[in-house]
Amino acid sequence: MRFVWACFDRILELNGEVEFPKSKTVVLYGANLQGKTNLINALRFTFLREIKRGGKKIKYDDWALPTRQEVVPDGKADVDVVFEHGGAYYKLHREISAGGRRDVPTLSLFTGWPGNEVKNLDFEPYVKERLKSSLLDALFAPEIAGGFKRLYGRDIDEAISEVFKEVVSARQISKRFIQRLSKLKSGAEAETAGIREAYRKYCDELLKLSKALSKIPEFRDFQKFQPSKTLEKIIKLLEAIRVRIASLEKDELFLYLQSMLTKCQDLVEIQEAISEEKTMKELFVQMKNASIDIQKLQEMLLAYHKITTIEDEIEKPPEFLNNELTKKTKEIYEKITEGQVLYAEAREGAKKYGVTLETLSNSIRDLGSVITVLSKKSKIGEEKAATVTKLGEKAYTVIPIELLTSDPTFTSLGEQPIPKGSEKERMRYLKDLKEKQNALLDLLGKEKEATKRFNNFKKNDIVKLSQTEIELQKQVETINKNLNQWINKIVMYLSAFTGISETRSVESEEDINNLLDYAKRQVNKKEAEYLKSLNERTHPLDIEVKTFEKSTIKKILTNLEKERLELPSYRDVLKAVEARKEEWIANDEIYLDFQMVPRMVNEAIPILEIIIQEGVDESKLKEAIAKTYNEIIEKMKSRKLIEAIAEMSKDSIQAQVKYKGKVITHPGGAEKAFFSLAILTALGHYFGMPILIDEVANNLDSRNLPAFFNLVIEFMYEMQLQFVLSIKETRDFDLDGWVKNLADDIVVYELKGKNIERRNLI
Repeated sequence: MRFVWACFDRILELNGEVEFPKSKTVVLYGANLQGKTNLINALRFTFLREIKRGGKKIKYDDWALPTRQEVVPDGKADVDVVFEHGGAYYKLHREISAGGRRDVPTLSLFTGWPGNEVKNLDFEPYVKERLKSSLLDALFAPEIAGGFKRLYGRDIDEAISEVFKEVVSARQISKRFIQRLSKLKSGAEAETAGIREAYRKYCDELLKLSKALSKIPEFRDFQKFQPSKTLEKIIKLLEAIRVRIASLEKDELFLYLQSMLTKCQDLVEIQEAISEEKTMKELFVQMKNASIDIQKLQEMLLAYHKITTIEDEIEKPPEFLNNELTKKTKEIYEKITEGQVLYAEAREGAKKYGVTLETLSNSIRDLGSVITVLSKKSKIGEEKAATVTKLGEKAYTVIPIELLTSDPTFTSLGEQPIPKGSEKERMRYLKDLKEKQNALLDLLGKEKEATKRFNNFKKNDIVKLSQTEIELQKQVETINKNLNQWINKIVMYLSAFTGISETRSVESEEDINNLLDYAKRQVNKKEAEYLKSLNERTHPLDIEVKTFEKSTIKKILTNLEKERLELPSYRDVLKAVEARKEEWIANDEIYLDFQMVPRMVNEAIPILEIIIQEGVDESKLKEAIAKTYNEIIEKMKSRKLIEAIAEMSKDSIQAQVKYKGKVITHPGGAEKAFFSLAILTALGHYFGMPILIDEVANNLDSRNLPAFFNLVIEFMYEMQLQFVLSIKETRDFDLDGWVKNLADDIVVYELKGKNIERRNLI
């Protein structure tokens, strides 16, 4: 037996629910007078009220059940207990009133938990005979010392002896009855096996008519013989085949699938176009940048065309988005501005030497003639008398008129005079003239370089920049053309895929984003619609379309074309199933009749086997219990949990306590607790009963209490036992310390003012 769930409504003033998880010890926790003992007494009362008293007056002591007035202080109370016993689930319900009216317990058998009620059972015989009320009375102890008291007296011996009264005779009867039931079961199983084999052959015959049947889910379910459901399966199979035939005969589905193939291709095209998003956005940025550069370049060229002389001001070129263009215009600007610098240097230098850039060549030539004379490389003509005068800041040669009239050459005097003096003076002056000549030649070179750069700027550089402008314009046109083609492609295939005519124009990058977002939304929405529609149309044929792809739809079309060839065989299956429909309805009923026999036998034999198992020799059972008990005591002693030894002989479930070899009658409180745990564990192990112990913390200190719980958990796992322990609120039961470490093995219900609440240990 194992508790599963209990609900208390005002019984002993309790309110709340308790779940009893498998492989967990239930701990009832709380301060004094909060209802822990009440809960254990409520469970004892629920099972033993009618059985223990049985109309006989029993003196009230620690072991007596609570009185009706104690149980129902408010006039009326309810309690429900669900428990498992022998692999089945039961629910025990009691309604108790204080008015003296005898309550009638309700005991129900359930299919499982939670489950549906199967039938009501007679409460008193079940508890007395099946659960053994005498054992329940021993194991549902109200406090921890109780187990020791039972161990010290003869209560447990008497409880076991009572169990054996009916066992001996029942064992013999049960053995003979089991033999008869087994024969009956074998015959029924042979009949049901024959029907199942016939059903298997029937299904094989249908498969021979049409191998394609194996693809139909209803047929795969039909192949599993389930008594009482054969007619339902036949109807479902016939309907599925008829729907299949109707779908395959029509061309509508095939035409629809063909149209979806076209939609799949449209989807591929638009997805490919959308996949070019990054490239197209980059092109759009290029076009935008190129347009900006064209505008800047046009403004710059307009300014350059207005330049007529090298001395005109030239604006610095702007920063272009095209790095190459920026580099090119910068180079042109640097060359022409360098030429302007050279020109300015030449002009200022000439001015310094008293010449202009226009007369610079003549001055250099005159200097050359004088240098030649002074270097004695050329003869001079006849010297004529002349004088020099000064007008303002300039010197002039004064020549007699007769010379001017007789020889007009004297009117074209050179700018550079021919010096006359000593040889030394001539040589020094020659040196100065050569330096001046070199300086003027350098200025002439700068002027020529400047002129060359200016001419190149006007004739070549401006032309090249104009050509660059043309190339940028062509680039913009090409990009614009590609963008328009891409946008038209998206719009065209989007219209084809969705069936909605679309028109779009793109003026900005935001327009591109809006178009793509719209296209993606429409594609996703329409793809989902097509997929849903496909599945609605193919569902009657048990076809599920998971992806909207060309290959998937092609495969479906191919398979459907093949399945069309199965139409004659499907019609043959219809006839075959209809022909034997009534036969298998009858077989189903026969099977159910025979199936009841093994079920009844299976229910009866375990009960009889339990009687036989419980019918073992009383002395051997006591010997086994004593052996387990003594092993537990030895384990406690080895762990130094006890000093006194409560020994038990193999002939009696009654212990004699010894300390240092001498018999004692009053061992320590902690030892009583461990002795109680030992005997209750041994009994619970052999009789498969839950163990209830009240006031566990009494007489157990901070060392012994954790040890006690560790033993309980150890026995719970080793012997598959269920423990329900109550413990008062005490520092030794450290919820935030060692108790938390047991969170996987225990569940704690806290009682406050008789209200039950589950406490979280984590």
